[in-house]
Amino acid sequence: MASVSLAIFLLGGPVAAVSSKAISIPPSEFFIGDDGRWSTFWVTLGTPRQSVQLLPGTSATAANMPWVIQPEGCTGANANITDCASIRGGLFARNQSTSWLADSPGKDVLYSLVTYEENILGLYGTAYYGFDNIQLGLVGSGMPIIGKQLIAAYQSNDWFVGYLGLSPYAFNFSTSDAPIPSLIGNLVNQSAIPGPSWGYTAGAAYLETPVYGSLTLGGYDKARIDSRNTLHDVPFSPDISRDLVVQLLSITYDSEGTTLLSTEPISIFIDSMVTELWLPVTVCQQFEKAFNLTWNDTASLYLIDDFVHATLAAHNPTFQFKLSSPSNISGPLVSISIPYAALDLTASAPLYPSGSRYFPLKQAQNSTQYTLGRAFLQAAYVTADYDKQSFSVAQALFPIDWKAVDLVTLGGSPAPGLSKAAIAGIAVGGATVLIFLVLITVWLIRKRRRRQQGHLSAATAGETQATLDAAEEHYNDKHDSHELKGSPAQQYGGKHDSYELRGSPAPQYDPRGSLLSELSADGRYQHRGSARCELAGTPVNEMPGSSTIFELRETGER
Repeated sequence: MASVSLAIFLLGGPVAAVSSKAISIPPSEFFIGDDGRWSTFWVTLGTPRQSVQLLPGTSATAANMPWVIQPEGCTGANANITDCASIRGGLFARNQSTSWLADSPGKDVLYSLVTYEENILGLYGTAYYGFDNIQLGLVGSGMPIIGKQLIAAYQSNDWFVGYLGLSPYAFNFSTSDAPIPSLIGNLVNQSAIPGPSWGYTAGAAYLETPVYGSLTLGGYDKARIDSRNTLHDVPFSPDISRDLVVQLLSITYDSEGTTLLSTEPISIFIDSMVTELWLPVTVCQQFEKAFNLTWNDTASLYLIDDFVHATLAAHNPTFQFKLSSPSNISGPLVSISIPYAALDLTASAPLYPSGSRYFPLKQAQNSTQYTLGRAFLQAAYVTADYDKQSFSVAQALFPIDWKAVDLVTLGGSPAPGLSKAAIAGIAVGGATVLIFLVLITVWLIRKRRRRQQGHLSAATAGETQATLDAAEEHYNDKHDSHELKGSPAQQYGGKHDSYELRGSPAPQYDPRGSLLSELSADGRYQHRGSARCELAGTPVNEMPGSSTIFELRETGER
Protein backbone atom coordinates (compact mmCIF):
# COMPACT_ATOMS: atom_id res chain seq x y z
CA MET A 1 0.00 0.00 0.00
CA ALA A 2 3.06 2.29 0.14
CA SER A 3 2.68 3.05 -3.54
CA VAL A 4 -0.92 4.12 -2.95
CA SER A 5 -0.01 6.67 -0.30
CA LEU A 6 2.78 7.98 -2.50
CA ALA A 7 0.44 8.41 -5.45
CA ILE A 8 -2.08 10.29 -3.30
CA PHE A 9 0.68 12.58 -2.04
CA LEU A 10 1.91 13.37 -5.52
CA LEU A 11 -1.60 14.12 -6.71
CA GLY A 12 -2.27 16.33 -3.73
CA GLY A 13 1.07 18.16 -3.87
CA PRO A 14 0.22 20.76 -6.50
CA VAL A 15 -2.91 21.81 -4.60
CA ALA A 16 -0.77 22.94 -1.66
CA ALA A 17 1.64 24.65 -4.03
CA VAL A 18 -1.07 26.97 -5.40
CA SER A 19 -2.59 27.77 -2.01
CA SER A 20 -0.55 30.96 -1.55
CA LYS A 21 -0.39 34.14 -3.59
CA ALA A 22 2.10 36.95 -3.98
CA ILE A 23 2.00 39.44 -1.12
CA SER A 24 2.71 43.16 -1.17
CA ILE A 25 4.67 44.41 1.83
CA PRO A 26 3.25 47.82 2.80
CA PRO A 27 5.84 50.65 2.89
CA SER A 28 6.45 52.45 6.17
CA GLU A 29 5.55 55.79 4.50
CA PHE A 30 8.89 57.19 5.69
CA PHE A 31 12.03 58.19 3.77
CA ILE A 32 15.28 57.90 5.75
CA GLY A 33 19.05 57.55 5.26
CA ASP A 34 22.37 59.38 5.54
CA ASP A 35 23.07 59.08 1.78
CA GLY A 36 19.65 60.06 0.46
CA ARG A 37 15.95 59.64 1.18
CA TRP A 38 14.96 55.99 0.85
CA SER A 39 11.56 54.37 1.22
CA THR A 40 11.57 51.78 4.00
CA PHE A 41 9.39 48.86 5.15
CA TRP A 42 8.35 47.94 8.69
CA VAL A 43 9.43 44.70 10.34
CA THR A 44 8.53 43.64 13.89
CA LEU A 45 10.89 41.43 15.89
CA GLY A 46 11.37 39.82 19.29
CA THR A 47 9.42 39.48 22.53
CA PRO A 48 8.24 42.04 23.52
CA ARG A 49 7.91 43.28 19.98
CA GLN A 50 10.29 45.87 18.59
CA SER A 51 9.56 47.58 15.25
CA VAL A 52 12.26 48.74 12.83
CA GLN A 53 12.34 50.15 9.30
CA LEU A 54 14.38 48.21 6.74
CA LEU A 55 15.40 48.58 3.11
CA PRO A 56 15.01 45.60 0.74
CA GLY A 57 18.34 43.88 0.10
CA THR A 58 18.81 42.12 -3.25
CA SER A 59 22.41 40.93 -2.79
CA ALA A 60 22.62 37.15 -3.28
CA THR A 61 25.35 36.58 -0.67
CA ALA A 62 24.57 39.28 1.88
CA ALA A 63 20.80 39.48 1.89
CA ASN A 64 19.46 36.09 2.99
CA MET A 65 18.21 37.32 6.38
CA PRO A 66 17.09 40.55 8.09
CA TRP A 67 19.86 42.95 9.11
CA VAL A 68 18.87 45.15 12.05
CA ILE A 69 20.70 47.97 13.81
CA GLN A 70 21.63 47.23 17.43
CA PRO A 71 21.75 50.00 20.11
CA GLU A 72 25.54 50.26 19.80
CA GLY A 73 24.88 51.71 16.34
CA CYS A 74 23.94 55.00 18.01
CA THR A 75 26.87 55.20 20.42
CA GLY A 76 30.55 55.94 19.91
CA ALA A 77 31.08 57.87 16.68
CA ASN A 78 27.32 58.31 16.29
CA ALA A 79 26.64 59.49 19.86
CA ASN A 80 26.31 63.12 18.75
CA ILE A 81 23.88 62.45 15.90
CA THR A 82 20.55 64.00 16.80
CA ASP A 83 17.72 61.48 16.84
CA CYS A 84 20.10 58.74 15.68
CA ALA A 85 17.70 55.86 16.38
CA SER A 86 14.94 57.38 14.24
CA ILE A 87 17.09 58.25 11.22
CA ARG A 88 18.58 54.73 11.29
CA GLY A 89 15.06 53.28 11.19
CA GLY A 90 14.88 52.13 14.81
CA LEU A 91 17.07 49.86 16.94
CA PHE A 92 16.70 46.21 17.92
CA ALA A 93 17.93 45.39 21.44
CA ARG A 94 18.48 41.65 21.27
CA ASN A 95 19.27 41.48 25.00
CA GLN A 96 15.77 42.78 25.74
CA SER A 97 14.05 40.07 23.70
CA THR A 98 13.18 36.98 25.72
CA SER A 99 12.81 34.98 22.50
CA TRP A 100 16.29 35.79 21.17
CA LEU A 101 18.54 32.74 20.82
CA ALA A 102 22.22 33.11 19.98
CA ASP A 103 23.61 31.01 17.16
CA SER A 104 24.49 28.29 19.69
CA PRO A 105 23.76 27.85 23.43
CA GLY A 106 25.82 30.10 25.69
CA LYS A 107 27.50 31.78 22.72
CA ASP A 108 27.15 35.43 21.73
CA VAL A 109 30.10 36.52 19.61
CA LEU A 110 30.71 38.75 16.62
CA TYR A 111 30.93 37.34 13.11
CA SER A 112 32.03 39.02 9.90
CA LEU A 113 29.08 39.88 7.69
CA VAL A 114 28.99 37.79 4.51
CA THR A 115 29.25 40.64 2.01
CA TYR A 116 31.39 39.38 -0.84
CA GLU A 117 30.34 41.82 -3.57
CA GLU A 118 30.02 44.69 -1.13
CA ASN A 119 33.50 44.02 0.28
CA ILE A 120 34.88 44.60 -3.20
CA LEU A 121 33.44 48.12 -2.95
CA GLY A 122 35.00 48.73 0.46
CA LEU A 123 31.94 47.99 2.61
CA TYR A 124 32.45 45.92 5.77
CA GLY A 125 30.81 45.07 9.06
CA THR A 126 30.39 42.57 11.88
CA ALA A 127 27.24 41.30 13.53
CA TYR A 128 25.77 39.18 16.29
CA TYR A 129 23.68 36.40 14.80
CA GLY A 130 20.74 34.77 16.47
CA PHE A 131 17.21 33.49 16.07
CA ASP A 132 14.03 35.37 16.94
CA ASN A 133 10.42 35.81 15.93
CA ILE A 134 9.73 38.21 13.09
CA GLN A 135 6.66 39.67 11.44
CA LEU A 136 6.68 41.50 8.13
CA GLY A 137 4.97 44.84 8.67
CA LEU A 138 3.62 46.19 11.94
CA VAL A 139 1.57 44.28 14.49
CA GLY A 140 -1.93 43.79 13.13
CA SER A 141 -0.85 44.20 9.51
CA GLY A 142 -1.85 40.63 8.67
CA MET A 143 1.59 39.99 7.19
CA PRO A 144 3.36 36.59 7.73
CA ILE A 145 4.98 35.74 11.07
CA ILE A 146 8.06 33.51 11.23
CA GLY A 147 9.39 31.86 14.37
CA LYS A 148 13.13 31.40 14.94
CA GLN A 149 14.26 33.39 11.92
CA LEU A 150 18.02 33.97 11.66
CA ILE A 151 18.78 37.67 12.19
CA ALA A 152 21.98 39.73 12.02
CA ALA A 153 22.30 42.56 14.59
CA TYR A 154 25.04 45.02 13.55
CA GLN A 155 26.14 48.64 13.96
CA SER A 156 28.36 49.49 10.95
CA ASN A 157 27.78 52.86 9.29
CA ASP A 158 28.56 51.33 5.91
CA TRP A 159 24.89 50.27 5.92
CA PHE A 160 23.27 53.10 7.85
CA VAL A 161 19.78 51.59 7.56
CA GLY A 162 19.05 47.89 8.10
CA TYR A 163 18.00 45.46 5.37
CA LEU A 164 15.26 42.97 4.67
CA GLY A 165 17.10 40.19 2.83
CA LEU A 166 15.49 38.87 -0.36
CA SER A 167 18.04 36.17 -1.23
CA PRO A 168 16.63 32.62 -0.95
CA TYR A 169 19.98 30.91 -0.33
CA ALA A 170 20.50 28.94 2.86
CA PHE A 171 23.09 29.91 5.47
CA ASN A 172 25.51 28.15 7.79
CA PHE A 173 27.91 28.72 10.66
CA SER A 174 31.43 27.29 10.65
CA THR A 175 30.58 25.46 13.89
CA SER A 176 27.69 23.56 12.30
CA ASP A 177 26.94 21.77 9.04
CA ALA A 178 23.19 22.24 9.29
CA PRO A 179 21.95 24.74 6.65
CA ILE A 180 19.70 27.47 7.98
CA PRO A 181 16.84 28.64 5.72
CA SER A 182 16.81 32.23 4.55
CA LEU A 183 13.88 34.55 5.19
CA ILE A 184 12.50 33.84 1.71
CA GLY A 185 13.12 30.12 2.22
CA ASN A 186 11.14 30.14 5.47
CA LEU A 187 8.26 32.01 3.82
CA VAL A 188 8.13 29.40 1.05
CA ASN A 189 8.43 26.55 3.56
CA GLN A 190 5.35 27.70 5.47
CA SER A 191 3.41 28.47 2.26
CA ALA A 192 3.27 32.18 3.03
CA ILE A 193 4.40 32.83 -0.56
CA PRO A 194 4.19 30.49 -3.55
CA GLY A 195 7.86 30.51 -4.51
CA PRO A 196 11.26 32.19 -4.17
CA SER A 197 10.65 35.35 -6.17
CA TRP A 198 10.27 39.07 -5.56
CA GLY A 199 9.67 42.41 -7.28
CA TYR A 200 11.11 45.72 -6.07
CA THR A 201 11.51 49.38 -6.94
CA ALA A 202 13.01 51.88 -4.50
CA GLY A 203 10.38 54.63 -4.82
CA ALA A 204 10.74 58.28 -5.77
CA ALA A 205 11.22 60.75 -2.93
CA TYR A 206 12.25 63.40 -5.48
CA LEU A 207 8.81 63.77 -7.08
CA GLU A 208 6.58 66.70 -6.15
CA THR A 209 4.27 64.12 -4.62
CA PRO A 210 6.70 61.45 -3.38
CA VAL A 211 5.91 57.83 -4.24
CA TYR A 212 6.93 55.10 -1.82
CA GLY A 213 8.86 52.00 -2.75
CA SER A 214 7.12 48.79 -3.77
CA LEU A 215 8.08 45.34 -2.49
CA THR A 216 6.26 42.16 -3.53
CA LEU A 217 7.22 38.66 -2.37
CA GLY A 218 6.23 35.61 -4.41
CA GLY A 219 5.64 37.69 -7.53
CA TYR A 220 5.59 41.31 -8.67
CA ASP A 221 3.31 44.37 -8.86
CA LYS A 222 2.17 44.90 -12.43
CA ALA A 223 0.90 48.38 -11.54
CA ARG A 224 4.50 49.57 -11.02
CA ILE A 225 5.88 48.32 -14.36
CA ASP A 226 5.92 49.88 -17.81
CA SER A 227 5.13 46.72 -19.77
CA ARG A 228 6.14 48.43 -23.03
CA ASN A 229 9.64 49.08 -21.71
CA THR A 230 10.69 45.84 -20.03
CA LEU A 231 13.64 43.49 -20.50
CA HIS A 232 12.24 40.02 -19.83
CA ASP A 233 13.80 36.76 -18.67
CA VAL A 234 17.46 37.69 -18.30
CA PRO A 235 19.30 34.53 -17.17
CA PHE A 236 21.07 34.72 -13.82
CA SER A 237 24.81 35.14 -14.08
CA PRO A 238 26.80 31.91 -13.54
CA ASP A 239 28.48 33.65 -10.58
CA ILE A 240 26.09 32.97 -7.69
CA SER A 241 27.23 36.07 -5.77
CA ARG A 242 26.67 38.31 -8.79
CA ASP A 243 23.42 36.97 -10.17
CA LEU A 244 21.54 40.11 -11.34
CA VAL A 245 23.91 41.11 -14.16
CA VAL A 246 22.82 43.07 -17.23
CA GLN A 247 24.73 44.42 -20.20
CA LEU A 248 24.99 48.21 -20.12
CA LEU A 249 25.06 49.23 -23.76
CA SER A 250 25.00 53.02 -23.44
CA ILE A 251 24.31 56.03 -21.23
CA THR A 252 22.98 59.09 -22.99
CA TYR A 253 21.32 62.36 -22.03
CA ASP A 254 19.43 65.30 -23.64
CA SER A 255 17.40 65.24 -26.83
CA GLU A 256 20.51 64.87 -28.99
CA GLY A 257 21.48 61.61 -27.29
CA THR A 258 24.91 62.78 -26.19
CA THR A 259 26.80 59.72 -25.00
CA LEU A 260 28.50 59.31 -21.62
CA LEU A 261 29.49 55.68 -22.05
CA SER A 262 32.51 55.96 -24.33
CA THR A 263 33.70 52.40 -23.79
CA GLU A 264 32.49 49.07 -25.10
CA PRO A 265 29.30 47.68 -23.48
CA ILE A 266 29.96 46.41 -19.96
CA SER A 267 28.43 43.74 -17.75
CA ILE A 268 27.13 45.39 -14.60
CA PHE A 269 25.62 44.07 -11.35
CA ILE A 270 22.34 45.39 -9.85
CA ASP A 271 22.58 45.58 -6.04
CA SER A 272 20.19 47.48 -3.75
CA MET A 273 22.62 47.19 -0.82
CA VAL A 274 24.86 49.72 -2.59
CA THR A 275 23.72 53.30 -3.13
CA GLU A 276 25.83 54.62 -5.99
CA LEU A 277 26.44 53.92 -9.66
CA TRP A 278 29.91 52.33 -9.92
CA LEU A 279 31.04 52.96 -13.50
CA PRO A 280 34.36 52.83 -15.40
CA VAL A 281 36.77 55.69 -14.72
CA THR A 282 36.47 56.97 -18.30
CA VAL A 283 32.68 57.17 -17.93
CA CYS A 284 32.98 59.08 -14.66
CA GLN A 285 35.33 61.51 -16.40
CA GLN A 286 32.67 62.05 -19.06
CA PHE A 287 30.16 62.91 -16.31
CA GLU A 288 32.69 65.30 -14.71
CA LYS A 289 33.22 67.11 -17.99
CA ALA A 290 29.55 67.30 -18.98
CA PHE A 291 28.17 68.42 -15.60
CA ASN A 292 31.08 70.14 -13.90
CA LEU A 293 31.34 67.48 -11.17
CA THR A 294 34.29 67.52 -8.77
CA TRP A 295 35.51 64.57 -6.75
CA ASN A 296 36.11 65.21 -3.03
CA ASP A 297 38.85 62.89 -1.76
CA THR A 298 38.05 63.51 1.90
CA ALA A 299 34.39 62.62 1.58
CA SER A 300 34.92 60.14 -1.28
CA LEU A 301 31.93 61.74 -2.98
CA TYR A 302 31.10 63.92 -5.96
CA LEU A 303 29.91 66.87 -3.88
CA ILE A 304 27.68 69.42 -5.61
CA ASP A 305 27.71 73.08 -4.59
CA ASP A 306 24.84 75.51 -5.06
CA PHE A 307 26.10 76.84 -8.39
CA VAL A 308 26.52 73.40 -9.99
CA HIS A 309 23.14 72.31 -8.62
CA ALA A 310 21.40 75.39 -10.02
CA THR A 311 22.95 74.75 -13.43
CA LEU A 312 21.94 71.09 -13.43
CA ALA A 313 18.44 71.84 -12.15
CA ALA A 314 17.94 74.42 -14.90
CA HIS A 315 19.11 72.02 -17.60
CA ASN A 316 17.35 69.08 -15.88
CA PRO A 317 18.96 66.31 -17.92
CA THR A 318 17.35 62.89 -18.13
CA PHE A 319 19.79 60.00 -18.36
CA GLN A 320 18.96 56.98 -20.52
CA PHE A 321 20.52 53.68 -19.42
CA LYS A 322 20.15 51.19 -22.27
CA LEU A 323 20.38 47.58 -21.07
CA SER A 324 20.26 44.12 -22.62
CA SER A 325 20.81 40.54 -21.55
CA PRO A 326 24.52 39.61 -21.43
CA SER A 327 23.64 36.40 -23.25
CA ASN A 328 21.92 38.28 -26.09
CA ILE A 329 23.43 41.73 -26.58
CA SER A 330 21.82 42.22 -29.99
CA GLY A 331 18.42 41.07 -28.74
CA PRO A 332 15.67 42.86 -26.80
CA LEU A 333 16.63 45.81 -24.64
CA VAL A 334 15.21 48.25 -22.14
CA SER A 335 15.93 51.94 -21.75
CA ILE A 336 15.65 53.18 -18.15
CA SER A 337 15.08 56.93 -17.87
CA ILE A 338 16.52 58.55 -14.74
CA PRO A 339 15.94 62.30 -14.23
CA TYR A 340 18.61 64.45 -12.61
CA ALA A 341 16.28 64.97 -9.63
CA ALA A 342 16.63 61.26 -8.78
CA LEU A 343 20.40 61.64 -8.63
CA ASP A 344 20.33 64.89 -6.65
CA LEU A 345 20.98 63.26 -3.28
CA THR A 346 21.91 64.68 0.11
CA ALA A 347 24.70 63.33 2.30
CA SER A 348 24.28 63.91 6.03
CA ALA A 349 25.96 62.72 9.23
CA PRO A 350 27.74 60.41 9.63
CA LEU A 351 28.47 60.14 5.88
CA TYR A 352 29.11 63.89 5.57
CA PRO A 353 28.67 65.63 8.96
CA SER A 354 28.10 69.17 7.64
CA GLY A 355 25.62 68.01 4.99
CA SER A 356 25.89 68.49 1.24
CA ARG A 357 24.28 67.62 -2.05
CA TYR A 358 26.15 64.94 -3.98
CA PHE A 359 25.94 62.97 -7.21
CA PRO A 360 25.84 59.17 -6.56
CA LEU A 361 28.67 58.21 -8.88
CA LYS A 362 31.79 56.16 -8.01
CA GLN A 363 34.85 55.28 -10.07
CA ALA A 364 35.15 51.52 -10.54
CA GLN A 365 38.76 50.42 -10.72
CA ASN A 366 37.95 47.19 -12.56
CA SER A 367 35.01 45.18 -13.89
CA THR A 368 34.36 43.44 -10.56
CA GLN A 369 33.19 46.81 -9.18
CA TYR A 370 30.71 47.69 -11.93
CA THR A 371 27.44 48.15 -10.00
CA LEU A 372 24.04 49.81 -10.41
CA GLY A 373 22.96 50.63 -6.86
CA ARG A 374 19.75 51.76 -5.21
CA ALA A 375 19.89 55.16 -6.94
CA PHE A 376 19.23 53.30 -10.20
CA LEU A 377 16.33 51.38 -8.63
CA GLN A 378 14.43 54.63 -8.08
CA ALA A 379 13.58 54.49 -11.79
CA ALA A 380 13.81 50.74 -12.44
CA TYR A 381 11.67 47.82 -11.28
CA VAL A 382 13.43 44.45 -10.92
CA THR A 383 11.65 41.10 -10.72
CA ALA A 384 13.69 38.02 -9.75
CA ASP A 385 12.45 34.43 -10.09
CA TYR A 386 14.82 31.93 -8.46
CA ASP A 387 12.84 28.92 -9.67
CA LYS A 388 13.33 29.97 -13.28
CA GLN A 389 16.82 31.37 -12.60
CA SER A 390 16.03 34.61 -14.39
CA PHE A 391 15.03 38.22 -13.76
CA SER A 392 13.46 41.17 -15.53
CA VAL A 393 14.18 44.91 -15.54
CA ALA A 394 11.51 47.48 -16.39
CA GLN A 395 10.95 51.20 -16.28
CA ALA A 396 9.22 51.86 -12.97
CA LEU A 397 5.85 53.59 -12.86
CA PHE A 398 4.66 55.92 -10.12
CA PRO A 399 0.86 55.67 -9.82
CA ILE A 400 -0.94 58.41 -7.94
CA ASP A 401 -2.66 55.79 -5.80
CA TRP A 402 0.36 53.71 -4.74
CA LYS A 403 -1.89 51.45 -2.63
CA ALA A 404 -3.71 50.17 -5.73
CA VAL A 405 -1.57 47.10 -6.43
CA ASP A 406 -1.99 44.61 -9.26
CA LEU A 407 -0.10 41.55 -8.07
CA VAL A 408 1.11 38.77 -10.35
CA THR A 409 2.05 35.51 -8.64
CA LEU A 410 5.20 33.63 -9.66
CA GLY A 411 5.73 29.98 -8.78
CA GLY A 412 3.10 27.38 -7.86
CA SER A 413 0.58 28.81 -10.30
CA PRO A 414 -2.31 26.65 -11.53
CA ALA A 415 -2.53 25.59 -15.15
CA PRO A 416 -4.03 28.26 -17.47
CA GLY A 417 -7.83 28.12 -17.54
CA LEU A 418 -8.13 26.05 -14.36
CA SER A 419 -9.27 27.53 -11.08
CA LYS A 420 -7.93 26.38 -7.73
CA ALA A 421 -11.26 24.71 -7.04
CA ALA A 422 -11.02 22.83 -10.32
CA ILE A 423 -7.49 21.68 -9.58
CA ALA A 424 -8.50 20.61 -6.08
CA GLY A 425 -11.47 18.71 -7.53
CA ILE A 426 -9.25 16.97 -10.07
CA ALA A 427 -6.76 16.04 -7.37
CA VAL A 428 -9.39 14.68 -5.00
CA GLY A 429 -11.22 12.89 -7.80
CA GLY A 430 -8.01 11.38 -9.10
CA ALA A 431 -7.05 10.18 -5.65
CA THR A 432 -10.50 8.64 -5.15
CA VAL A 433 -10.36 6.80 -8.47
CA LEU A 434 -6.84 5.60 -7.72
CA ILE A 435 -7.84 4.24 -4.32
CA PHE A 436 -10.86 2.49 -5.84
CA LEU A 437 -8.71 0.86 -8.54
CA VAL A 438 -6.14 -0.28 -6.00
CA LEU A 439 -8.80 -1.80 -3.74
CA ILE A 440 -10.37 -3.65 -6.70
CA THR A 441 -6.91 -4.93 -7.72
CA VAL A 442 -6.12 -6.12 -4.19
CA TRP A 443 -9.51 -7.87 -3.92
CA LEU A 444 -9.01 -9.70 -7.24
CA ILE A 445 -5.48 -10.79 -6.30
CA ARG A 446 -6.62 -12.17 -2.93
CA LYS A 447 -9.56 -13.99 -4.55
CA ARG A 448 -7.24 -15.58 -7.11
CA ARG A 449 -4.74 -16.65 -4.44
CA ARG A 450 -7.44 -18.29 -2.34
CA ARG A 451 -8.63 -20.22 -5.39
CA GLN A 452 -5.06 -21.34 -6.19
CA GLN A 453 -4.25 -22.38 -2.64
CA GLY A 454 -6.92 -25.09 -2.72
CA HIS A 455 -5.10 -26.81 -5.60
CA LEU A 456 -1.51 -26.51 -4.38
CA SER A 457 0.26 -29.12 -2.33
CA ALA A 458 2.68 -28.13 0.42
CA ALA A 459 5.62 -28.93 -1.81
CA THR A 460 4.21 -27.00 -4.70
CA ALA A 461 3.39 -24.10 -2.39
CA GLY A 462 6.95 -24.13 -1.11
CA GLU A 463 8.35 -24.08 -4.62
CA THR A 464 6.00 -21.28 -5.56
CA GLN A 465 7.03 -19.20 -2.56
CA ALA A 466 10.71 -19.77 -3.32
CA THR A 467 10.11 -18.63 -6.89
CA LEU A 468 8.28 -15.51 -5.66
CA ASP A 469 11.08 -14.74 -3.18
CA ALA A 470 13.70 -15.07 -5.89
CA ALA A 471 11.70 -12.88 -8.25
CA GLU A 472 11.23 -10.25 -5.54
CA GLU A 473 14.96 -10.28 -4.71
CA HIS A 474 15.81 -9.91 -8.41
CA TYR A 475 13.34 -7.02 -8.75
CA ASN A 476 14.76 -5.23 -5.71
CA ASP A 477 18.32 -5.67 -6.97
CA LYS A 478 17.35 -4.31 -10.37
CA HIS A 479 15.25 -1.37 -9.15
CA ASP A 480 17.04 -0.43 -5.94
CA SER A 481 18.05 2.94 -7.37
CA HIS A 482 14.39 3.93 -7.61
CA GLU A 483 13.57 3.29 -3.96
CA LEU A 484 12.31 6.25 -1.93
CA LYS A 485 14.41 6.97 1.10
CA GLY A 486 14.10 9.56 3.82
CA SER A 487 16.63 11.41 5.92
CA PRO A 488 15.85 14.15 8.43
CA ALA A 489 16.76 17.71 7.52
CA GLN A 490 16.81 20.48 10.13
CA GLN A 491 14.03 23.02 9.72
CA TYR A 492 14.03 26.19 11.85
CA GLY A 493 10.66 27.60 12.72
CA GLY A 494 8.83 24.44 11.62
CA LYS A 495 7.05 21.75 13.61
CA HIS A 496 8.50 18.68 11.99
CA ASP A 497 11.68 17.39 10.41
CA SER A 498 11.52 17.32 6.65
CA TYR A 499 12.31 14.27 4.52
CA GLU A 500 13.58 14.31 0.98
CA LEU A 501 12.59 11.99 -1.84
CA ARG A 502 15.72 10.40 -3.19
CA GLY A 503 16.60 7.84 -5.82
CA SER A 504 17.46 10.05 -8.77
CA PRO A 505 20.18 12.70 -8.89
CA ALA A 506 19.01 16.02 -7.47
CA PRO A 507 19.61 19.13 -9.59
CA GLN A 508 23.02 20.59 -8.76
CA TYR A 509 25.12 23.62 -9.55
CA ASP A 510 26.89 23.13 -12.82
CA PRO A 511 30.70 23.67 -12.84
CA ARG A 512 30.14 27.39 -13.50
CA GLY A 513 28.03 27.75 -10.38
CA SER A 514 24.54 28.31 -11.82
CA LEU A 515 21.79 27.47 -9.37
CA LEU A 516 19.01 24.95 -9.64
CA SER A 517 16.49 24.10 -6.95
CA GLU A 518 15.18 20.95 -5.34
CA LEU A 519 11.82 20.36 -3.70
CA SER A 520 11.85 17.97 -0.75
CA ALA A 521 9.12 15.43 -0.04
CA ASP A 522 7.10 17.70 2.22
CA GLY A 523 7.20 20.58 -0.25
CA ARG A 524 9.87 22.62 1.53
CA TYR A 525 12.05 24.66 -0.75
CA GLN A 526 15.76 23.96 -0.59
CA HIS A 527 18.76 24.92 -2.67
CA ARG A 528 21.46 22.55 -3.79
CA GLY A 529 24.89 23.27 -5.14
CA SER A 530 28.63 23.07 -4.97
CA ALA A 531 29.30 26.71 -4.09
CA ARG A 532 30.01 27.59 -0.48
CA CYS A 533 31.24 30.85 0.97
CA GLU A 534 32.93 31.70 4.22
CA LEU A 535 33.64 34.99 5.96
CA ALA A 536 33.15 37.71 3.37
CA GLY A 537 32.23 35.30 0.62
CA THR A 538 35.54 33.59 -0.13
CA PRO A 539 34.75 30.55 -2.29
CA VAL A 540 35.52 27.14 -0.84
CA ASN A 541 35.60 24.14 -3.14
CA GLU A 542 33.34 21.26 -2.20
CA MET A 543 32.02 18.13 -3.79
CA PRO A 544 28.72 18.67 -5.64
CA GLY A 545 25.63 17.81 -3.67
CA SER A 546 26.20 19.86 -0.53
CA SER A 547 23.61 22.41 0.52
CA THR A 548 24.20 25.86 -0.90
CA ILE A 549 25.14 27.99 2.05
CA PHE A 550 27.13 30.99 3.09
CA GLU A 551 29.22 30.27 6.13
CA LEU A 552 30.29 32.51 8.98
CA ARG A 553 33.35 32.31 11.17
CA GLU A 554 34.00 34.13 14.38
CA THR A 555 35.97 37.36 14.53
CA GLY A 556 37.28 36.45 17.97
CA GLU A 557 35.65 39.51 19.52
CA ARG A 558 32.93 39.66 22.16
